[in-house]
Amino acid sequence: QPFDFVFLYVDMPKMNGLEAGETLNKLSPKTIIIFVSSYPQFAIDAFDCNAIGYLLKGCNQEKFNRTIEKAIYKYKDLNVQLHLKTGTEMVKVDLNTIFYVEYSRKYCQYHTANSIYAVRQQLHEALTELYPFGFIQIYQCYIVNLAKIKKIQTSSVVLEGDTELPIKRGTSKELI
Repeated sequence: QPFDFVFLYVDMPKMNGLEAGETLNKLSPKTIIIFVSSYPQFAIDAFDCNAIGYLLKGCNQEKFNRTIEKAIYKYKDLNVQLHLKTGTEMVKVDLNTIFYVEYSRKYCQYHTANSIYAVRQQLHEALTELYPFGFIQIYQCYIVNLAKIKKIQTSSVVLEGDTELPIKRGTSKELI
């Protein structure tokens, strides 16, 4: 079971905190790491494993509070879920797993890496819900997750996984 937050000391026996942080980041990329140390010289190295903060022992309350607020904000960002009503069931989908939404015959199809969820709704309803999280409409029947775009071409975008979707004329300049 992955942890949501981990506080790591840099100076630990057998494996130092930086090595532990790297391993943890590979095994559980959504785990938020905050380092605690007496050694300021390791602060830069700590961010190689995507640490959200580096607290020196004896830091003031304000610095501690800012780091915790930053960690909570990142946690919320990584764990936003969308509740989709697909037929007779309600499904929770992490927003960061959605590549794009395709509208066809009164249904929005939410495409993720592993599944497609069909929801009876209008495309503008899906866009209203997704827009604040980095999704935009690129064509009359497509909404795309900007974070999943690998390449922007003149008349299309290529997403991670090499799915290619058309874009309306002039949209490529908006995406850059």
